[in-house]
Amino acid sequence: GSMEQAPQTGEECIAARSEESSFKLYSSWFCPYAQRTWAHLEELTEVGLQYQYVPIDPYASRPDGLDSKQALSIEQKAAKYPEFVRASPRGLVPAIDHGGVLVNDSTVCCEYLSEAVDRNPGFLKTDAMNENGKRQHTFVQATMMPPSAADRAKARLFWEHCSTQVIPWFYRALMYGSAEEQKSALQSMLKGIRAANDMMLKQSPSGFFFGEDQYTLADIALAPWWQRMQSVMKHYRGFEVPSTQEYARLHDWWSAVSNRPSWRRTMVDTNRLIANYREYADGSATSAVANIFVRKVPT
Repeated sequence: GSMEQAPQTGEECIAARSEESSFKLYSSWFCPYAQRTWAHLEELTEVGLQYQYVPIDPYASRPDGLDSKQALSIEQKAAKYPEFVRASPRGLVPAIDHGGVLVNDSTVCCEYLSEAVDRNPGFLKTDAMNENGKRQHTFVQATMMPPSAADRAKARLFWEHCSTQVIPWFYRALMYGSAEEQKSALQSMLKGIRAANDMMLKQSPSGFFFGEDQYTLADIALAPWWQRMQSVMKHYRGFEVPSTQEYARLHDWWSAVSNRPSWRRTMVDTNRLIANYREYADGSATSAVANIFVRKVPT
């Protein structure tokens, strides 16, 4: 039979990964945290991994049918998705069930995958016959973490920087009520982005964080929010990352990430994404990130 057409978009990918499997990703199409782990798994499909995408909608439905950011209670989530809540007791995506090993939190999921799955030499990529007519097998090391401990620390430091110095300001810039507060939050976000640009430039002059062809967790750390800056933040706050020299390394990085097929398979329709973020932009969201970064209430 002919090769099935590989999915090209986030929507096609979710549909293509719906087949029952003992390796499950619990994810929500709009969630940037879940997209980190989804992107990692999609990269691993390039070397033969199969997994099931289990869609989770963690929010209450609105009478008008529009997307909501009003969080369901953990009891409501457990009634609706019992297996998911077993994997993620606070009811937050992403979570994975790897043959009974249950993991949640985007950082922990990606770290787990890079240790338990990436380094497993069981992925066999079969090349075409070689010139002697022998079938040539090559093992593919599809690890999303670099081999040296020093470089792994750099990847983790970049991840930590994005998670604490960039991402919280993204939600604050969307949710703060006054134009003054929004502007100040965008300035803080840009400060974090400039520092991210410098960290990456120190590491390599172009391409991914570690350079051309070295796609790792460092790239996945920031990519989902960068994607949303270009759509959600532009739409609601008229914001774009400036095209000046202090951001040039990141603009080059984004062209490398956004052209990677495994990453593209996690990119959902821009207009759907913009519509999904409306309750952040009008300040009414009660999601976990809204509560942690903006409302300052524990979840």
